[in-house]
Amino acid sequence: MPAYDRHNPFLSKIISRSRLNNAGCSRETWHFILDLQDSDIEYAPGDSVGIIPENDPKKVEKIIKELAATGDEIVDDGKGQKYTFRDYLRRKANLAHPTRKLFQEIALLKKGALEKLLEKENEEALKKYLTQVDVEELIAEQQVQFEPTLFCKLLAPLLPRLYSIASAKSCVGHQVHLTVARVRYQIDSKERRGICSHFLCDLANENEASVPLYLQPTRDFRLPQNDATPIIMIGPGTGVAPFRSFMQERISRGAPSGKCWLFFG
Repeated sequence: MPAYDRHNPFLSKIISRSRLNNAGCSRETWHFILDLQDSDIEYAPGDSVGIIPENDPKKVEKIIKELAATGDEIVDDGKGQKYTFRDYLRRKANLAHPTRKLFQEIALLKKGALEKLLEKENEEALKKYLTQVDVEELIAEQQVQFEPTLFCKLLAPLLPRLYSIASAKSCVGHQVHLTVARVRYQIDSKERRGICSHFLCDLANENEASVPLYLQPTRDFRLPQNDATPIIMIGPGTGVAPFRSFMQERISRGAPSGKCWLFFG
């Protein structure tokens, strides 16, 4: 059995994605069906999957242009793996949140007001500033250039996102279902998008092996072994996803005697 993990993910296909709430709703929640055929991934209700997203290629190309690079430069991730600059920015770097190291390097180049933000008494102002710009906006605003290898070392890594599984394998076979809240908000009239929800909802193509994922099992978040045990499921904070898998599993087991109450919304 292949040992899929965050360093060796399985490339899954999106079989389908559909919005669960009406168009006028202030929140967007999407239902995804992902293909696990030929993966040998076995999951249980309560488990999660880790999704390894990619950055928006338009944002990547803007950064490459602003740094006067080609995107074909070879960079090292510090662990012996080599990538083209374009590939590293798209798949390995967090472009949503500039690091303090990147800001410090820019401040050394620009001097003046930026250096003042590094003073101890301006710590809160610096934190606020770094939440209001992304990496592309920061380098465009400050008109700075970096050699690609150095630039990559100044970025935070792009981390996986964990989603509770919303299906029981006993019901859906070689699939895994997810419910994903699409993250979109405004800062100073500029739209921000969640990295992973934007990747899943907008960037990844359906029916292409383009979604890297791995199983994140749990030990404690499980159904009672006795199907007759009543369960109360409350999901306003965690969401409905794991409880959907619990309900499917009980239905597939034919467990009519175990009462189930589900509160969500």
